[in-house]
Amino acid sequence: MKINDIEKHWKDWATKFGQDIRATVKSKTIKELEVDALIRAIKDAGYKVNDKFSILEAGSGTGHNCISIAESFPNASIHGFDYIPEMVNNAESLNKKIGLKNIEYSCQDLLKIDESPLAKNAFDVVFTNRCLINLNTHQLQNKAVKNLAKLVSKDGILLLAENPKIKFERQNYLRSLIGLSARTPPEFNLLINQDDLIQTAEANDFELIYEDNFSSLHDLLLYVLIPAINDGKIDYNHPILEVARELSLKVFQDEKNAFSNYGQNRMFYFARKNRNK
Repeated sequence: MKINDIEKHWKDWATKFGQDIRATVKSKTIKELEVDALIRAIKDAGYKVNDKFSILEAGSGTGHNCISIAESFPNASIHGFDYIPEMVNNAESLNKKIGLKNIEYSCQDLLKIDESPLAKNAFDVVFTNRCLINLNTHQLQNKAVKNLAKLVSKDGILLLAENPKIKFERQNYLRSLIGLSARTPPEFNLLINQDDLIQTAEANDFELIYEDNFSSLHDLLLYVLIPAINDGKIDYNHPILEVARELSLKVFQDEKNAFSNYGQNRMFYFARKNRNK
C-alpha cells in the first residue's frame, strides 16, 4: 500500500472510532499486554514508580499507551506524537477527560523528526508500539529507527514493540499443522525484518539487551486455537482471551517469555552501548 493510502486508513479509523482503543487495535486484551510489557521494561531500566524522568512515544495514536504509563509513573514527563492530526486530537480530548498533567501530545512525522522541536531534546525512554509496521518499505523503517536513536539520552533505552515477519510466518506454520489456511498481514502494515531492525539499532550505538514475546499465549489462542474450533473465524472478544491476559500478566512478573515465541508481537529492549552500568 502507498504511504498516502496508509495515512488515509488511519485518518478514517481515527474518525470512525474516536477515542476508543479500537482506533488502533482490535483486541483490548492485547493492548493490556502491550502496556504491561512496556511498563516492565521501564522498571527493568531501573526507574521507580515515583522517579522523575522523560518518556517519548512515536506513533502514540489515541494515547492509551501514554495514559497507562503516566498512571504507573506519575512523576514522569511523557510526550506522545503521531502524524495523523485526528489521532492527536482524540488523544488530547481523552486526556482532558482523565485529567493527567504529565502528558503532552503533538503532531509530528517520524521520518522528518530532525525538523521538529523534539529533535532538540533527549529522552530517557523512547518507544514504539506497532508504529514502524505502518511504514511501507524496510528502508523507511530503518530510517525511522535511526531517527528514534537520536532522541534517546546517553543512558537511555529504546523499546520497539513491533510485529516481525518471522513470527507471523511461524504462526501460519502452526495454523497449517491443524488444517487452517495462512493469514495475510493487513495491507496497511509491512511486517519488520527483525535482523535489519537489530542491525540498524546496533549501528546507531545501541545493544539488544533482551526480547520480550509478551503475546505468545494470547496470540496462540486468538489466531490458532480459537479459529480451530470456530469454523476458522477469529474472535477478538472470546472469553478465554481474558483468562490468557490475566495469566500472562501474573506469570510475566517473574518469567519473561514463559509461553515461548508463538505470538505475532515482540518487544526489543535496546540500551546505549556506552551507558553507565
